[in-house]
Amino acid sequence: MNWGRAKTILIILFLVTDIFLSYILVQTKMGTTRISNETILTTVQVLEKNGLTVSKDIIPNRRPDNQNVVMRNIFDDTQEIADILLGEYEVTKQDDGQHIYQYTSSRAELRSSDEGFIFTLLKSPVPYVKEKEPTPEDMQTKVLDQLAKLGFAKKEIFVDKGHMEEGLYRSFAVPLYRGMKIYGVSMEIVADSEGVVSLSGNWFKPEKTESYEKEQLLDITAVLTGLIYREDCKNMKISVIESAYHVSGDYLNSRELVAVPVYIIQDEKGNKVYFDARMGNMIAE
Repeated sequence: MNWGRAKTILIILFLVTDIFLSYILVQTKMGTTRISNETILTTVQVLEKNGLTVSKDIIPNRRPDNQNVVMRNIFDDTQEIADILLGEYEVTKQDDGQHIYQYTSSRAELRSSDEGFIFTLLKSPVPYVKEKEPTPEDMQTKVLDQLAKLGFAKKEIFVDKGHMEEGLYRSFAVPLYRGMKIYGVSMEIVADSEGVVSLSGNWFKPEKTESYEKEQLLDITAVLTGLIYREDCKNMKISVIESAYHVSGDYLNSRELVAVPVYIIQDEKGNKVYFDARMGNMIAE
């Protein structure tokens, strides 16, 4: 017997077996993280037969992870955020019982309470000249850069395109976790031709996750087909479908809160409906 040749054949067989097993594992993994095209097409057909319109191209085929995002209020330590936003400052008001604080520097003022925070520059705004107003897209980029200079991490913040109003740019920002928006937490942004002039609202930073790997979220296709039984969704023309996280407004005065996975379905008029991605029930925005 030619042992050298036999050894070569065995090595080749082992390699082929390893490749085959790897392929099976990948396909199995893909089966748990992806929704098949057949399922998406069937969902579109069922919705159309019941008066709802949606394009197959906007239905996400990736199954999001079943996990909560634990977030910390940036004003858990008010002096820490005052150091970041103001630099050198004076404490002009401090009421520990009512959780009301005010800090003032030579250029800006920061106030915080259980209702949220307000950061304002102590200068008169310098509006854009009408003929030189940037596009909302350009302002979105500029404001994001300016927020980064104020200590906000770019990868943890999404700035909406917003609009120009009397030479000032007004927009809202929401937190991000690995590219997914976290709704329920937001701050309003006002910027003039020189930069951000005020921030107000609430802000929480993602700290960690609570994972539930053994239980999958409902498929978005299941949530979509459930719309046919809702009177308030009759004849809906769906324009956007989004996987995201959501925070209840009841907890915005907490030091820490939890954002849960949701699906957001938006119609052509911009109306949004939020669904719990675990149970499938509609939740308040």
